Amino acid sequence: MKNFKSLQTKLGVLFIVVSSLLSITAAASNVPDQVESDIFKKAETNFGITGSFVQIWADHLNMSKEEWQKALRALHSLGNQTLIIQYSKFNKYSMIPQKSEQTDAIEQILSYADQNGIDVYVGTAFDSRWIVSYNDTKILTELSVINEDLLPVLWNRYGKHKSFVGWYIPFETMDWDFSDLSIFNTDVFNLRYFFQRLVNDCRSVSDRKVKVMAGSYFVGRMTPNYVEYSYTELLKNTGLDIFLVQDGFGVRHWKKTQKQVAPFLEAFKSACDANHIDMWTVAESFEMKETVDHFEKGGLETKMGLAFSPTTLPRLQMQVEADKPYSSKIVQFDGFHYMNPARGEDRAKLYDDVRSLILGQ
Repeated sequence: MKNFKSLQTKLGVLFIVVSSLLSITAAASNVPDQVESDIFKKAETNFGITGSFVQIWADHLNMSKEEWQKALRALHSLGNQTLIIQYSKFNKYSMIPQKSEQTDAIEQILSYADQNGIDVYVGTAFDSRWIVSYNDTKILTELSVINEDLLPVLWNRYGKHKSFVGWYIPFETMDWDFSDLSIFNTDVFNLRYFFQRLVNDCRSVSDRKVKVMAGSYFVGRMTPNYVEYSYTELLKNTGLDIFLVQDGFGVRHWKKTQKQVAPFLEAFKSACDANHIDMWTVAESFEMKETVDHFEKGGLETKMGLAFSPTTLPRLQMQVEADKPYSSKIVQFDGFHYMNPARGEDRAKLYDDVRSLILGQ
């Protein structure tokens, strides 16, 4: 009997210790990360880029929760107060886990954001048919239906998160889309209706007020005046709250910002102002280069026959100066890939350079 009572006492102590450890672990997952409390203000003042896209690939669902926490902490420590998940589905690939061993990347992002004062815009479904068939009404209808089916799933799964402040529609337009004057009115009408439908669907599934954003880029083949006119017409009555314009430095390698960039950003800004839409710009934090035969570890990555690598801090600073006059907020594409120190030495260097700038070191 004495031994039995002793065993009971030991088990009781063990239960208390285990319960305490579980409580500590649970509490730790619900407290803000240990990043400077004024990091967002410092990023705004010393850097100018205060948000980032997060482009999730299917392979990223195989990252552990710990790896996701490190990646999100890196984004946070660079002052990214806004995160935009580019899409939740890419063609047939869903970013919602389909297997029990996969990590829910969207859940990881939103949970981290909840605890650290970060706003998240969740991307809807993207389909690559858009790239060549943006003016095909049959395809546009099919893309609308895909999103109509996905949006309730996303909201029911993630809408509980306070950091979920809005939706991102990942179908980007560009200035060249309206180059054929003979079908200008038809194209604008069809695309406007397409965006109106998606915006309405985003709002209808959300049981609280959310913002909806979409974006564009420019290649410089149309005049700024034509860009202003075409986008003033396109954005009319779409219901969008925010319109993002990529600055093109990574892809187009702009050098003469006053001639190649400023007039187009001004044109987009005028079109947004005419439709009472807030304009943000997207600073491309990568360099697109020709494909090469040899890749250093952690260096260039290939996509669609092209090669991409991180840019440099001086070029990012040039982009901020070019974007700032026309943008109420500058976000980057994208810090998750090109400023993630876990992804290679070149990413780590850009991360360190930006972090030092933000902290004034």
